[in-house]
Amino acid sequence: MRLRRWPSSCPLRVHSHSHSYSSCSGGRRHCRRFLDVSSSSRSSSLASASDDFSRDLDLPLHPPFAIRASIVHSTRDSNVSTRGSFGCADLEVLDDAIVVVDAHGIIAEVIKDAASGQSSSKHMPEDIVTHNLGPSRLLLPGFVDAHAHAPQYEFVGNGFGLPLLQWLDTYTFPTEASYAIPHDDHEGTAAARVRAKYERVVAHSLKCGTTTCSYLNCIDGPSSLVLADVAHKAGQRALVGKVSMDANAPDFYRETSADAAAADARTFVEAMLERYGQENSLVMPVVTPRFAPTCSSSLLAQLGALADEYQLRIQSHLSENVDECLWVLSELFPGAGSYAEVYETHGLLTPRTYLAHGVFSTKHERRVMEAAGASVVHCASSNANLMSGFADVRAWQDDGVTVSLGTDVAGGSSISMLTTARRTLENSNSISILRRQMAAQDVICRVEAERDEERRRSLASAWTSPDAPPTLSVADVLHMATRGGAKALNLDDVVGGFDVGMHFDAVCATFPDVPGGDVLTPICLRESDGTTQMLEKLLLCGDERNIEAVYVKGTRRI
Repeated sequence: MRLRRWPSSCPLRVHSHSHSYSSCSGGRRHCRRFLDVSSSSRSSSLASASDDFSRDLDLPLHPPFAIRASIVHSTRDSNVSTRGSFGCADLEVLDDAIVVVDAHGIIAEVIKDAASGQSSSKHMPEDIVTHNLGPSRLLLPGFVDAHAHAPQYEFVGNGFGLPLLQWLDTYTFPTEASYAIPHDDHEGTAAARVRAKYERVVAHSLKCGTTTCSYLNCIDGPSSLVLADVAHKAGQRALVGKVSMDANAPDFYRETSADAAAADARTFVEAMLERYGQENSLVMPVVTPRFAPTCSSSLLAQLGALADEYQLRIQSHLSENVDECLWVLSELFPGAGSYAEVYETHGLLTPRTYLAHGVFSTKHERRVMEAAGASVVHCASSNANLMSGFADVRAWQDDGVTVSLGTDVAGGSSISMLTTARRTLENSNSISILRRQMAAQDVICRVEAERDEERRRSLASAWTSPDAPPTLSVADVLHMATRGGAKALNLDDVVGGFDVGMHFDAVCATFPDVPGGDVLTPICLRESDGTTQMLEKLLLCGDERNIEAVYVKGTRRI
């Protein structure tokens, strides 16, 4: 057994037949630990079994089945919002385990030590086929993208550097308006064109390992129903929102009145519920006011009432851009105590609410969110691309708010949650670097201005790097991309991990770049790499070429 550790101030949690991978923070110290059990069989198999790296692995298509693999997931009790001063996420790492999936796509049993427990399983019929993924693959929970704009996918990469409000006028509103389907063309040319675009979005999202996605669409109801149908046929778990907006937008892309917008939202919701049901479907409606600046008080109130009537989820935006925040608080809703309280006073801030960004949220606003049980969606890529700012995830966690991740295309530069995870780590590092750099520059300026040599030496020797909140870790971002996202979307009893009773939403990651391999990926896997090293490399270097198979409720979709 090899133990690789960083300086630490917290105990390592070790689970039976597995090892724990913890990211713990507390007070002034931070630790990340790996307890890696890398057996000799892994090394020898990695070196010799070239067929293990083939993309033609015979993976099951439909349940029931059992899969034997190296498995990593965030543990159910690793709620980052409640552990320690700055939060802590635990990962359970099972080097050789079996997941048993029943005929309905539900996890029936997890055998944590396959070698000793395979024959004793009460839930594995004798005739069930066990598929062995081998040492070069990793089984993870499916990724949860808590915030993506489906129509914006087509202009990803355009307009980065523009501030938010100008970017909306230049790219977003014209593009989303083009997705409207005329009432006399629901099965015609326009509908077919829109459907083809949505099919590409959903297919790419699935290929990147996103098994659950919360989509914001456009203001057109028929177009939003097409998106839901595309996701349903592709087998992706999707929350679909028809955007509502009746103010402060171009005439060509604004609903005519609050009453008309609310009526259209109701029509969409009721059509979704009639087609797919309330909770037991893979596809669900979500109430979606674009954001406070484009919604009148009357519309917000009616959307709040609609969400309450059907107990629906609510998604929108919060405190993304400084100009937006000042506009909301000084002109549009001057009586509000915070941006979040605009939603709260209209019945839109509930435990079923998840709001994207929160870059400029104050401690007061975070406390309002925590008291309401609402969640925040961290969108690191778009926050940087549109120069909005760096959201302090640790501050949200410290104040007890669940944090999930969103790709936020097209503000975000990729629909891949792997890319989003990397940008999240970079964002966290940047916050820490900037705080230390600003303090360092201040002392350097004072040393430069000092002409007395002894005084210069005194100032320099007195310098110590200031304390800063610990940065996020691989464990943290995997938690936010899986179980944290599921919790934000009120699906944490359904997806987000490999717990018995959950739906088998999973990603099979592969690492084929070895001598003799015929598929190149961004990851070079060493023979000595264990499960935790594979996870690190996947989140820090991987892309969709490393995603070999994607399962939603036990059915293979990729």
